[in-house]
Amino acid sequence: MRHLTGGFLLALLVTACKTATPVVQQTPPKPVILTLGNKAFTTDDFFQSFTKNQLSSDSAQRTDVKDYFDLYTNLKLKVLAAETEGRDTTEAFREEMNTYRKQLAQSYLTDKVLVEALTAEAYQHMQEDVNASHILVSVSEDALPADTLKAYESVLGLRKKALAGEDFAKLATDYSQDAATAQNGGNLGYITAFGVTYALETAAYTTPVGGISQPVRTRFGYHLVKVNSRRPSRGRVRVAHMLVRMSPGADEAGQKMAKDRIEGAYARLQKGEPFELVCREISDDVTSKTNGVFYLCQRLTAPGFRRLKMLLLP
Repeated sequence: MRHLTGGFLLALLVTACKTATPVVQQTPPKPVILTLGNKAFTTDDFFQSFTKNQLSSDSAQRTDVKDYFDLYTNLKLKVLAAETEGRDTTEAFREEMNTYRKQLAQSYLTDKVLVEALTAEAYQHMQEDVNASHILVSVSEDALPADTLKAYESVLGLRKKALAGEDFAKLATDYSQDAATAQNGGNLGYITAFGVTYALETAAYTTPVGGISQPVRTRFGYHLVKVNSRRPSRGRVRVAHMLVRMSPGADEAGQKMAKDRIEGAYARLQKGEPFELVCREISDDVTSKTNGVFYLCQRLTAPGFRRLKMLLLP
């Protein structure tokens, strides 16, 4: 009898262990400090707002908890009223929120140390003009690795020839794929800050006079930069231009027609006609011919004037 009772109790204990529902500890709800309509605001939300206000650098004076509770309540009432009226769905509201979001994110996205360093570098570059020439071996930004390597090795070969004594201008004329400068030996004229792409600018200002840079990569391809001379910056002047367009595939008659038009404009200017008048009648640049737009350019020396003339005379 004693053995049966013990077995019976053991069976009951095992059954209880199998069927008992596990006890789940529920997280107690956070205390509510304010209820407005069907919305409840917890103490966590309130004290987070209160602490932020106390630590804000633009707070004129500290506010105690009791006074801040009144401010907090009024703020929540205004927000609920705006939501009820649907103001949070308007285009103006979305634009304003996007503006605030960008303003808040700006301090996290801007490297202030780098910006200051680049600003100082640009200021130093603006104190000096650098006369430089370049050779370009074209290769697109998304070229295959094999094509990129081929262009890089090609520009390295040209650099080796130039360092060995071959004339840089002759190499530029023969091999550079920059059609705008190859015919004049790759000469870029005098450049200054923001005058060319940043990579070329950096190469020009970090290469000594007479030196040839290492290959420089831009979106156009690989460049070699040779520094011809330096001079103190002469600043900038405002200039205007007139343009006679000509198709790259124009035949001899088309080229002559364009040349006659621009030379006719030049003759009228020599006789004293106002530049603005002749420009409005002759220029094919619709952006600048009618509104008097001027272009900021470097002060032009004789080589610079010839380059400008090349742009004007096809």
